[in-house]
Amino acid sequence: HPDDAATDPFARFRDSRNTRICIYAGTLGIVNDVGYLVDLAAELRKLDHDTRFVILGNGAEKKNIERRIQHEGLGDRIFLLDPVRRADLPRYLQAADACFSTVKQVPALYDNSANKFFDALAAGRPIIINHGGWQAELIESNGLGLVLDHDYERSARRLATYLDEIADSSVSERIREFAGVEFDRDILFERWFRQGLLAAGRKYIS
Repeated sequence: HPDDAATDPFARFRDSRNTRICIYAGTLGIVNDVGYLVDLAAELRKLDHDTRFVILGNGAEKKNIERRIQHEGLGDRIFLLDPVRRADLPRYLQAADACFSTVKQVPALYDNSANKFFDALAAGRPIIINHGGWQAELIESNGLGLVLDHDYERSARRLATYLDEIADSSVSERIREFAGVEFDRDILFERWFRQGLLAAGRKYIS
């Protein structure tokens, strides 16, 4: 990742080249469970692992998250920023080591199709989630990131190890290639179009 402040939006948060940046970009609502990152950051501090969390967004839980960060003395590890324009988001995602998408422990939420998931893959960044469902299966079967749970101590250890392992790997190129094949808009439209017509009984399409 670039260290030049002119090109790296996270340069001010990096203590060294070993600093790992995880980004959450999205709504800070109750169902989003962004407080999960606060618990994770607290455990990473115990491990003395140089990981920083950057949260871009607004929502009903933002004040509560701010209070928790202050109360737990994590102001040097979690940074709450205002949302950025959609057109500017890729630059932030690409400057991070990994992207997070979190939800509360409610199984009905696990099969949501969060923009954060697709945005991360399009940017070639690993996606890290804290829930089950089809996204978890896709991540694990294709090496697209990490699926954590609510054992914060264990999850922090796994995250620290993973971030260090991918620091100099070709994971970004592989994720971009996967996203281009599996989630390209033209490919998705063609699949939807064909499946829709076949479901309607028009089986003559080759």
